[in-house]
Amino acid sequence: MYPLNIPPQNESTTQRPRPGSPAASPSDPSLNVAKPSQTRSPQVRQFAPNATPAWLTSLMTIQRGTLILFTSAIGLSAIVYGYTVRTQDLWKSQYQQLKRLRTQETQQAVMNENLKQELAISAQKPDSGLVSPSPHLSVFIPSAPLRPLKPLPTLPSTPATLKSKLPMGY
Repeated sequence: MYPLNIPPQNESTTQRPRPGSPAASPSDPSLNVAKPSQTRSPQVRQFAPNATPAWLTSLMTIQRGTLILFTSAIGLSAIVYGYTVRTQDLWKSQYQQLKRLRTQETQQAVMNENLKQELAISAQKPDSGLVSPSPHLSVFIPSAPLRPLKPLPTLPSTPATLKSKLPMGY
């Protein structure tokens, strides 16, 4: 195992002195340079720095789309969940208030009936000061005298006078 992925250096990868340099001697066998016709150099294709294959571009586009869709779905589900919880909470509090109002209504109806009953019982007692209704104890208020009818003002009946009083916009 080599540190930092540096390939091992063997005889084929060692640095050789350049031809014509002072360190190079004419009898050095490493300076034997093969002629182009004798060696095959592999063909290296160079891509543009930002060129990516079409299939990879389409996969990246699909990934972005699904990421947006997934994020939107998560956000929408959070909103729906919050709305559901809030609605249930409001419904619960409103239902409790309805139950409280129904209880108060029945209590008030019972209290009203109890008051009527107590009034009826106390009215039957002779020392209560209440008197049974009778026509000779009733107070009659005389009706107001009749007044003569006032005549209504007459409206002009000709259409020419009506048109002259209307605004120009009509």
